[in-house]
Amino acid sequence: MLATLREHCAMSIAELARTLQRDYKNVHNDVERLMEWLAIERDAQGKVFTPYSEIVVDVHLPQQRAA
Repeated sequence: MLATLREHCAMSIAELARTLQRDYKNVHNDVERLMEWLAIERDAQGKVFTPYSEIVVDVHLPQQRAA
């Protein structure tokens, strides 16, 4: 999804769903979640886009205890 937005620039969620050949509701839910994580934003016309050329995620996992 993020790669598609980078390639096609800003687009409506309906356009994004058609481009991805996915259900609108599922794409809408994914967009909402990615907006919460600040990976996707909306422009003044309400179209969604990703303002980043690269996203780096740093995840710290809890240490496993020996059984």
